[in-house]
Amino acid sequence: MGELLSTGLTSIFRNPLLPLPKPFYLATWNTGNPDSRFGLKKVQNAVDFLKMIGALDENENLTHLGRFLTVLPVDPKLGKMLIMGAIMRCFDPILTIVAGLSVRDPFLLPQDKKDLAGTAKSRFSAKDYSDHMALVRAYEGWKDADREGSAYEYCWRNFLSVQTLQAIHSLRKQFTYILKDGGLLDTDGATNNRLSHNQSLVRAVICSGLFPGIASVVHRETSMSFKTMDDGQVLLYANSVNARYQTIQYPWLVFGEKVKVNTVFIRDSTGVSDSILILFGGKLYHGATGGNLKMLEGYIDFFMDPSLAECYVRLKEELDKLIQKKQALLSFEKVFE
Repeated sequence: MGELLSTGLTSIFRNPLLPLPKPFYLATWNTGNPDSRFGLKKVQNAVDFLKMIGALDENENLTHLGRFLTVLPVDPKLGKMLIMGAIMRCFDPILTIVAGLSVRDPFLLPQDKKDLAGTAKSRFSAKDYSDHMALVRAYEGWKDADREGSAYEYCWRNFLSVQTLQAIHSLRKQFTYILKDGGLLDTDGATNNRLSHNQSLVRAVICSGLFPGIASVVHRETSMSFKTMDDGQVLLYANSVNARYQTIQYPWLVFGEKVKVNTVFIRDSTGVSDSILILFGGKLYHGATGGNLKMLEGYIDFFMDPSLAECYVRLKEELDKLIQKKQALLSFEKVFE
């Protein structure tokens, strides 16, 4: 059991032949060892998370999605985002985002040039309230510069790491190879990216992967703040494009990482609408009154006309069925060889 705790659940999850040792839970909870109980609590939280993203069923068995996620050399939530990008035909921008979130931040932040570096990053934002879309534009600009033989100058001018961008490029190739073998990608690249221009859809796929990393945007008369379920009020990382706005035109920010110094900071984030969160976030529950929908065990409340609420519920059910149908077509023969 010590090996389980020191290895980490994500590593174990990626081994499709290694079952999660569920009988250990109850036996070890009663040993009286606080360290064991604390470690197993972390494991149980991780198992609950894998259930939430659909990688494990209620009996803690791998789902079809979960089985495929075990072969992706990436965090399960990012693996889910990658698969969703392929299913939704907006693969290329999601591919770059997942690769970028799997390595160090390519945007450099020198201590003596923070303002200049922040300004450089903001040039990639296009006022769309998304660090992830800024990453996509930075990578695409680097590829264009590389073709023209000016990649190093481009990186120097924009405070970007050449090595990190090269690592992103390499991971893009690796992920694409795995998904092609799994039958998720069409041989025609244009088909895989038929909807890559649809920024709302790209936001939705980002949300599907980063949930439950969600922060509410709280607007006041002269200020703006952010709150998460676990931490209460949080701050945005200084290098985030969203930290430069006085107002954000979205009620929610989805994020993949938090950093705690004296307070909790959110790193890269993307603004999403209520509709995107309802359809691509977590499981929906009906509230006590008509038109009230709940998510994350009631932490998130939506209030609307009862007929609209019912429409959202039906639409989410149909969307989930479509996604599950697509996931069921995944092929494992090659990827498990």
